Amino acid sequence: MWLQEHHIRFGRAGQLGESPTPRLALCDIALVEPASGLQVAAGTAAIFLVLAGRAEVRSLEGRFELGARRWLVLDRDSAPTLRMGPGGIAVAITLNGAALRNPAGLAAAALMPGSGPLDRLTYRLVRQALRAQDAPMTHFWMREPSLNALIERLAACQRALLPRADSCPGRSYLRKCQVLARLQRARLYVEGHADRVVHIPELAALTNFSPWYFTKTFHRVYGDSPQSYACRVRLDRARSLLAATPYSVSEIAEACGFENQSSFARAFRRSFGRSAKEFRAAAPQFAHA
Repeated sequence: MWLQEHHIRFGRAGQLGESPTPRLALCDIALVEPASGLQVAAGTAAIFLVLAGRAEVRSLEGRFELGARRWLVLDRDSAPTLRMGPGGIAVAITLNGAALRNPAGLAAAALMPGSGPLDRLTYRLVRQALRAQDAPMTHFWMREPSLNALIERLAACQRALLPRADSCPGRSYLRKCQVLARLQRARLYVEGHADRVVHIPELAALTNFSPWYFTKTFHRVYGDSPQSYACRVRLDRARSLLAATPYSVSEIAEACGFENQSSFARAFRRSFGRSAKEFRAAAPQFAHA
């Protein structure tokens, strides 16, 4: 597998994932500085690890705001863009199709779309992978193990998902995991569109299932309906906005895709046991918004 390192410096823009030939197993790793950004080519799996500050990712799955020590894994046709905040620092890793089929890319191929926190061990492995970039150009054997260790650690962070594969349809365990990865991508799509109602046909098309089959499989695997999950995602976003922004309750309801303030108020109280205004009162900096 061929490794390419990049350093996207302050205020600059870069592009990852472009390969001269699809047969070349290519892995790009980039250190992305504050106020800079990059575009990932279509057909390339992407992993983003935010070390400090904040970052925004836009992709087929939607828009994601990542805080410090968070990771995001996206599918090959997501074609994401990354934008760093003023104090943000991130590492981006991309692998093309040939790299994912390469024996060295087996851990990356096992990664499923999703996001989560960077624990202490994963954060340390990121730092080690960055230090390995300082090795001479001829010493790829010093770099690849550190990168593989990082990707294997991310795969381990997703291990708690694997028991859900037993509930997925499929004759083989590999097929079950592929179905689970599709469902995980659908959940990520919901999270990336927390500003509106996501309809079942959208999610079904994303997973290449019929609407009926998607709904049935989603409920079977997660024990919940897609509609209920999507509503919880929007309510969680509303709760975050109530605590962290001065927007009014009606503005937040609209920003989270609710038809009116009344429907939002009922859903919020049903989920959290108190009204949005009562929750806002517990956030002193915005108690009078």
